[in-house]
Amino acid sequence: MFKNYLRTALRNLRKHKLYSAINIFGLTVGLAACLLIGVYINHELGYDKFNANAGRIVRATMEYSHSGTVNTVASTGTKVGPQFKRTFPAIEAYVRTYISSSVIKQGDKVFDEPRILFADDPFFKVFSFKLVDGNAATALDAPDKIVLTRSMARKYFGNENAINKTLNVIGRDMTVSAVCEDAPQNSQLKFDFVTQFLNLSNGVKEETWWNANWVTYFLLKDKNSIAGLQQQINNYMKTGAVRKEARLDGNNYLAYHLEPLVKVHLYSSLAGFEPNGSITYIYMFW
Repeated sequence: MFKNYLRTALRNLRKHKLYSAINIFGLTVGLAACLLIGVYINHELGYDKFNANAGRIVRATMEYSHSGTVNTVASTGTKVGPQFKRTFPAIEAYVRTYISSSVIKQGDKVFDEPRILFADDPFFKVFSFKLVDGNAATALDAPDKIVLTRSMARKYFGNENAINKTLNVIGRDMTVSAVCEDAPQNSQLKFDFVTQFLNLSNGVKEETWWNANWVTYFLLKDKNSIAGLQQQINNYMKTGAVRKEARLDGNNYLAYHLEPLVKVHLYSSLAGFEPNGSITYIYMFW
């Protein structure tokens, strides 16, 4: 019986070639579109979930009012990370981050690199960027250390082992302390090099609520503590000591909001190192 159905189908295809071709083409395009949409949705929903600690990582965003004007930004001052870590037991670690470009020299070769990440020492403890060589605990424990991605290690040193090799970065010699896998495409943080946050300039060594140019992340001890910690932060930022230190008067205020890392890409209205996606588009394609 199946052979009869197959013969009939082939006979109809030959008899109505143009009509059959249009239908087959339409079906092919439809299936291809469905597959591409599925890949897109899976990519967007998986943003930052490769991190083992994804459920415990939050991004701090800043809201402030001055003379009746309210501003919200995804960056913070240098004080937020260390001060909140000292103040709130729920916080296990903080990482302040900034991506910049710089000239890197290797002997007579000079390269202009656009993705140098400056981050605090616990970076590889908080985020799960896999090291293929080196120790995560010591990769950023000194200002003269730098971590390369696998692609950059190959670019600068070919098939040689990059560990303990020297590169001149931001005008100083740095030793390659580790090599990590290239950042996944569905990561908010994409970089080619990582070095200590305090290597940025002498200005970042001062803790200040303002000069908000840095993206700050916290690793919490318990993923269920976000709501409680948020309330504690709200109350803390309203205290007289903080208002005085931040030079706030009248109705002016300074507040910080915690955004779960896995929610930032699709749900946040504040872009970080790259433009955000939108959960609305996911619902439209679903």
